[in-house]
Parts: sequence; C-alpha cells; structure tokens
Amino acid sequence: MIPFTVEQFLEVFARYNVAVWPAQLILNAIGILAICLALQRKLDFSKTVSLIFAIFWIWMGLVYHLWFFSTVNRVALVFAVFFVLQGILFFIAGVWKQQLKFRFRLTLSGIIGGDSFSTHS
Repeated sequence: MIPFTVEQFLEVFARYNVAVWPAQLILNAIGILAICLALQRKLDFSKTVSLIFAIFWIWMGLVYHLWFFSTVNRVALVFAVFFVLQGILFFIAGVWKQQLKFRFRLTLSGIIGGDSFSTHS
C-alpha cells in the first residue's frame, strides 16, 4: 500500500509545476539541447551532456523530491539523497574525469537505444 493517495500524488505535481514555472520551459529546452548535442557526429559534446545530466539529477533530488514529494512521502528524502549523489557522480565521471561518452550510432541497437551511450576509461 502506498503511503499517499492518488489525489495527493497529483497535487504534488500541480504544486511543483506552479512553483517552478517557467523553469519547465527552460529545462525542456536544455533537455532538447542535450539530445541534439548527443546526436552530433563530428564533435564530442559528452562533457556538456554530462553537465546537463548532473544538473537535472540534482534539480530533481532537491527541488522535486526534497521540497515537494517529501510532503506526501517521507521516503522521498532518501530519493533526494540518491538523486543528488547520482548527479554528483555524473559530474565527476562525465565532466571532471571525462569518462562518459554520449553519441548516436546509426545502427539498429543505436536507434533503439541499446548502444547510444557508452563509457570509457
């Protein structure tokens, strides 16, 4: 049994969307930018894509899980911690150490997402 009602869950979305408006537009534009950069075949924008992912993960941890979802579910505090930690890992591995590579491959697996993203040391 979940510790909140469907209405409470939907209310979290409503409060989040009202509170962060117009951040959704900016975040969506940045997300589209990350996809476009990952699709580039000639230049490697993996560091930038990693930074975008790091920011998104930390945003979701702090803004959504900590400030909004935790009002109906105390476990959201754990989600917040893990999202922030994952954001930090994206930053360390992708931006600082440059161990993540994001690029599109024109293969069946690449098109359906099987090998579009890879890591290297």
